[in-house]
Amino acid sequence: MMYRSISFVLIFGTAALMLYGHLVNSHFTGHLTGSHDHGSVEAKEPAPELAIRLKDTEGECLLHAEAEHFRFTRETAVTRGGHAHLYVNGEREARIYDFPYALSELEPGTEIKLVLANHEHRILTTGGNEISSAITAEKCTNGERS
Repeated sequence: MMYRSISFVLIFGTAALMLYGHLVNSHFTGHLTGSHDHGSVEAKEPAPELAIRLKDTEGECLLHAEAEHFRFTRETAVTRGGHAHLYVNGEREARIYDFPYALSELEPGTEIKLVLANHEHRILTTGGNEISSAITAEKCTNGERS
């Protein structure tokens, strides 16, 4: 009888650990790949506004963002704050909390888009539309000016 009890605990414990590892890894991997969707939430009034621009400087292509009624911060105590999701040509590339943000070389026609998200990683919306700003790069290279 003792053998069955020990076997049950070992088998059940192993299965539980494997399931836990899978769930944790799936959540983490989803954040890295951008496929983990936390949904959206309607922004409180006054709704945040976002504007972005690119600046080609010596050795860096910098992304600048200006937001009204929103603060880029990791501090969860800030209720009207959070981060931005960066998309390059429609692919999620990064989560950004601070600007300017250095980008790699951008070819002409590269689409850059920022989308505001709160501390729970939910996309902020107004009137059902995500709060975002997009720009198409002319030419922005590391160290060369166009």
